[in-house]
Amino acid sequence: MNKLYLAISIIYFIGFNDGASPPKHQRNFMLTGRVTLSEGSPTPIESGGTLTAELQDISLPDRPARVVAKGTSKVIRFPVVFGISYSSSQIVDGHTYALKANIRNKRGELLYTNEVPLQVTSLNVDLDYRIEVPVRLVKGKANPSTSGNFVLTGRVTFPEGSPSPIESDGTLTVELQDISLSDRPARVVATGTSKVIQFPVVFGISYSSSQVVDGHTYALKANIRNKRGELLYTNDIPLRVTLLNIDLRDRIEIPVRLVKGRANPSTSGRHFILTGRVTFPEGSPTPIESDGTLTVELQDISLPDRPPKVVATGTSKVIQFPVVFGISYSSNQIVDKHTYALKANIRNENGELLYTNEVPLRVTSLNVDLDYRIEVPVRLAEKTTPVPEKSEWPELVGRNGQEAIRIIKKQTGFKDVITVKEGSVMTTDYRTNRVRIFVDKRGIVTRVPTVG
Repeated sequence: MNKLYLAISIIYFIGFNDGASPPKHQRNFMLTGRVTLSEGSPTPIESGGTLTAELQDISLPDRPARVVAKGTSKVIRFPVVFGISYSSSQIVDGHTYALKANIRNKRGELLYTNEVPLQVTSLNVDLDYRIEVPVRLVKGKANPSTSGNFVLTGRVTFPEGSPSPIESDGTLTVELQDISLSDRPARVVATGTSKVIQFPVVFGISYSSSQVVDGHTYALKANIRNKRGELLYTNDIPLRVTLLNIDLRDRIEIPVRLVKGRANPSTSGRHFILTGRVTFPEGSPTPIESDGTLTVELQDISLPDRPPKVVATGTSKVIQFPVVFGISYSSNQIVDKHTYALKANIRNENGELLYTNEVPLRVTSLNVDLDYRIEVPVRLAEKTTPVPEKSEWPELVGRNGQEAIRIIKKQTGFKDVITVKEGSVMTTDYRTNRVRIFVDKRGIVTRVPTVG
């Protein structure tokens, strides 16, 4: 009897514990680093360039590298920081991966590259600024060290008043002007623009030696305009500059004045900046969808029987948690003894809510600048499922593509379920709420549909 009981127990154990572990949810990772130029000037040979860093699978030497994920960055000067988001489902054990970096100008011409992709390992963890990708100047392109490209940087100040501008979202334009001919208008040699959040405002202008003529006189003209193009601040007399054959970094200060007729913040109410960061304590620092937008509202919640009144708003692009935000407001917008709070929402490109703080976070001391003192934790919105219970549908291979769309939408609730013809060009980004269904010319599913 004991032997029979033992045999049954063994069969039960084998039958119901076959060693299969529960399916693991995919993890999202962020690979960040910087692209460097060891051979030349930190100033690119052309302004307005774009860096594209690709994470490539180079396991098959007889085939072209397969792009797993990529990130892009604007190139202002070297080193250039980049970030690439990818998931564990895109990484295959035993495969070899590398980084390819290309910098192209606005016309798509290649300026810098790393000829041999840089191999990377440990792709199952976040790689934060641990990778340096050296690039070289493409043959035939002029090197800044020989062609004479320079950078002039400095700051625009407002000595007469508040460090907070009278209007938010203004734009500073600084022109390097040739003022040699007194009987003619100044000739603009080069220009730099900056967003104005608070004084002083840092600016940078890139120019080449070929634009500067020996013996001529040069000066800097600074104007700050609002969104409507109206002039807010200016320096009446352009500031003369010399030594234009070297990089002038942070040596120049341009004082501006408030344009006549504009209200001074010191009399119309003080302006303040509230800055902080939105965190996601419960999960990955990588958002469940790329290209999300954070909106943080400063709300007056004094009247419990009425909807909150939005006092001021700040928006930020969401790349990775924590997300830094800033809100500009004036003392005229704040009422003594009223209660104020911060409401944070992150939405995707379709306006769907991804993250939120259900209970607005109360804030006090609104009569001073609050610099990075506030942390707003958010949670995943209830209707959003970062990883569905089912991530692939092998049973749909060979069936009609439209029928497959209906089945997957019903099972997941996803809106972004589409058919893609075999051989079509696609983006390489990964999304946890999207399914692409590959079909042939007859509309029949040819591959296993998967989330991604």
